[in-house]
Amino acid sequence: MSYEGELLNACGVIDLDFSRTYVVAVSGSGPNVRYLKEAGKTELRRLRVDLPKPNDAFLYLERLMSERWNWAVLPNNCVAFAEEIIKEGGGTWASGSNCPTVATAATLSHRIQEFLARLEGEIYGLYGVPRF
Repeated sequence: MSYEGELLNACGVIDLDFSRTYVVAVSGSGPNVRYLKEAGKTELRRLRVDLPKPNDAFLYLERLMSERWNWAVLPNNCVAFAEEIIKEGGGTWASGSNCPTVATAATLSHRIQEFLARLEGEIYGLYGVPRF
């Protein structure tokens, strides 16, 4: 399966906001997979990570995207890619395992975080307050 999507030939074309950053696990696997709607995937888990230096993470992502990433199943996969960006942004999240399912397994702490984030979102939505 080849990549089907927009080709970006220049940096800075898409303005990404790394002030609220999440590690997201999606269903399915395979080489050159497309995500969510394009490939019929679903979001399995979402973990919030704090990045004290969000701009550094963004610039590092741009650099990584301009280079070839040599995928090597577990040693150098999507989890390793995310870990590198998080580390560059000053974050401390690491998988402990480069297996995506294990890396994003929801602990009790994460379940509580997810619940509170959902609750916060519902409250903001209920009162029509924009989120920043």
